[in-house]
Amino acid sequence: MNGEHPDHDEVARFGFFPFVRGNNVRLQRAGSTIAMAQGNLSIERAGSQLMLAGGDVSVTQGGAQAVLAKGDIEITQGGAVVAGAHEVSVSEGVVGIAGAHAVGVTGSRVGIAVGRNVEINESTVLFGSSAAMATGAAIGFLVGLLLRSLGRR
Repeated sequence: MNGEHPDHDEVARFGFFPFVRGNNVRLQRAGSTIAMAQGNLSIERAGSQLMLAGGDVSVTQGGAQAVLAKGDIEITQGGAVVAGAHEVSVSEGVVGIAGAHAVGVTGSRVGIAVGRNVEINESTVLFGSSAAMATGAAIGFLVGLLLRSLGRR
């Protein structure tokens, strides 16, 4: 798997790999339980349950349950349940929760988008930043009341 692509140290193709890691990792038409990269991580027509990267993450026609990166995340025609990074960009994809300093959504569907700068173009976002914060505060308040009332019995 080493040295098949000049920009990536680890390239996993066609199959399932329980754990893939390296400086820069690229999955092509492959699946993994955990994919970790100190640098950049890229999946193309692939899937992973957990993706962790010290650099940027690119998901093209693939999916992941959780994508966490120190750099930026770009999801194109793919999906993720949770995406957290400095900047999250979703183009023609689906994301459950996108949390970042800047979130950009184009032609996509996002459940909750939380960020300082949220830009939505021709997309559907269920909860933006302020709505997500208000909903979280309300749920926290209701759970606190419930726990308090159960404690007095």
